[in-house]
Amino acid sequence: MPCPDEAKKQALESLGTMRYGKDGYISVNDSQPVVLMHPIKKELVSKNLAQFTDPAGNHLFVDIVNACNHEGGGFIDYLWSKPGSEKPVPKTSYSAHFTPWTSTS
Repeated sequence: MPCPDEAKKQALESLGTMRYGKDGYISVNDSQPVVLMHPIKKELVSKNLAQFTDPAGNHLFVDIVNACNHEGGGFIDYLWSKPGSEKPVPKTSYSAHFTPWTSTS
């Protein structure tokens, strides 16, 4: 069995390959909010995006963390470009804590 850090690395790599629908994907950040994995915008990885705002002024990554703090997670509406485009469009994401990581991180 891999050590916890190696297991997290393997999990992030696996999640980065998963897709759903035509242009759906999974991203992962911690509660700071630092991006741990983003399969499309790799330049965001390891960056604290607490001050990041979308074109509508939403603090997207703070909203993601706040949604996680609700029992069972929550949904976030924001503007973001789809893969292969730079034009921001309305999107909705679901955010939830992965408890084994939040208890050991």
